[in-house]
Amino acid sequence: MIATTKEAWERLDQIQSNLWVEEVALEKAFGRILATDVVAEMSVPSFRRSPYDGYALRSEDTMGATKEKPVVLKVNEVVAAGEVPNFQVKSGTATRIMTGAKLPEGADAIIMYEKTEFTETEVKIFSPVLPGNIIEIGEDVRKGSVLLEKGTKLSEGGVALIAGQGKTSVLVYRKPRVAILCTGAELVPVGEKIKDGKIYNTNGYLIAGYMQRFGLEPVYYGVVVDRPQIIEENIKKALRECDLVVTTGGVSAGDYDFLPSVLDRMGAEVLFHGLDFKPGGVITCGRYQNKTIFCLSGNPGSAATSLLWVCSPYLKRISGLSNYGFEIGFAKMRTEYPKSSRGNRILKGKLVLGDGEVDFELLNNQQNGSVSSMESCSVLAKIPAGSDRVGIGDKVKVYQF
Repeated sequence: MIATTKEAWERLDQIQSNLWVEEVALEKAFGRILATDVVAEMSVPSFRRSPYDGYALRSEDTMGATKEKPVVLKVNEVVAAGEVPNFQVKSGTATRIMTGAKLPEGADAIIMYEKTEFTETEVKIFSPVLPGNIIEIGEDVRKGSVLLEKGTKLSEGGVALIAGQGKTSVLVYRKPRVAILCTGAELVPVGEKIKDGKIYNTNGYLIAGYMQRFGLEPVYYGVVVDRPQIIEENIKKALRECDLVVTTGGVSAGDYDFLPSVLDRMGAEVLFHGLDFKPGGVITCGRYQNKTIFCLSGNPGSAATSLLWVCSPYLKRISGLSNYGFEIGFAKMRTEYPKSSRGNRILKGKLVLGDGEVDFELLNNQQNGSVSSMESCSVLAKIPAGSDRVGIGDKVKVYQF
């Protein structure tokens, strides 16, 4: 049986992912995963244009210009952005041109307004102008170049690049549907009146948020009663309707921790049950009818930690991301972690810049049941088994998910 996180990662990586493609409107493509390379069909810009307001001219006409003896050029016309020049720039002439406007034929240089004196019919140049100061064809994007690679998560800039090609839609991977089932007799659905001894169900929202972040579509199945048969029925129903299932609660060794036995009753293949880290190491993973089931702790802090630490690479991979692993590096502790760690300890935190280096800022309340520590968590740090307290300035290995 798999016992380490490394083994779990390797086993999950062996599971074949089924990716389906769909076409979506460009305005709905933010955050989606590209299903094909995007290749530029046109250069951007597709014409030579001006980077600022000024005059387009022939540089050779300005040779010898001084403050005492300026070169005077006749103004052909005014060309605004979006317009096409009507006149070629010939010897002794210039065209007044606005930012982004197309460069007229014959011009090889542009001078800013501020460096000239001008009227509606002529412009004075007080020093030689060198060729250049022109935005050339393809300066931003070259025709035939790969703008974005398959498996890329579309950012604002990525969508803008596609828009620059005149495309109104794009091929992306369909979001895998993930069913979220929360168990626990103490849980009350949000919106209902809470009674003594009960707590509101935060796990459903916490897990659903991470699923959206990783490119999946969460489907919330609510709170499931702590009865093995009902849990099994709900898991099977969720598997028929979704691509995978995530449950919270019922995975430890208490009287009401039924998930491991439910998987066994279903005939699911258990890939692992319990891994070498805290908090959240009670995580269980099974496969049933070629679909994955993750069973997480009922404690929000533990559930989120195990989801991020164990499951996030797999979840990102099945959403179609090509770079689905952690970004790994080292950072200095900004605050101390005063406890020794008999086993591997996963800390929740965020990266901040300090004194020219990257610091790991430990978030408050690392307790198993804490939701508050997840609010600004963007990175995990691993404290190896057998470590003493970790002091301020000590280096820790960090994993950005």
